Amino acid sequence: MMQHIDKPTRFRAQDEPHVLDLVITDGDFIDALEYCSSLGKSDHALLSFACNFLPELRSTEPTLNLNKGNYNALRQFLVKEWGEELPDDTTVDQMWSKLRTILDEGIRTHIPLTKPWKKNHKWHHPVDSEYKKMIRKKHRLWTRLRETQTVEAERAYKKQRNLVRKESWRLERK
Repeated sequence: MMQHIDKPTRFRAQDEPHVLDLVITDGDFIDALEYCSSLGKSDHALLSFACNFLPELRSTEPTLNLNKGNYNALRQFLVKEWGEELPDDTTVDQMWSKLRTILDEGIRTHIPLTKPWKKNHKWHHPVDSEYKKMIRKKHRLWTRLRETQTVEAERAYKKQRNLVRKESWRLERK
């Protein structure tokens, strides 16, 4: 196992910085690890990193929508005398094949298909340049707080953090 965090992730001007947040992996596939300013009023650093591995690709074929299935109709479809349809010299594999064929037909008939879900990456509220400037200033003040660990740096960071949060609330209400 590998621990990728080697710098403090929790900062307060009066306290000694500590490593409290961890990124542990079983391989070396973490790149571009950055320590950014916190979210909201937290005193923990925001960790940003890239994972270099290939995820499994999702299928683009329709799948069964089990939540929308008509199971009462499927039960009625499967009610039959199973022994009368097969001759006495039928093997287990032949019986399974017959049962599987009937089950597949019932599933196709009574359970609909659905398309795979795709994530929409579009922003609902584009961020304007003034708000981006406020966020950059907050990040610069966070870096200064990490380096100096003074009360003045913490006060300036918290003031800017609160301004950014207030602006984000205002933008969300639009």
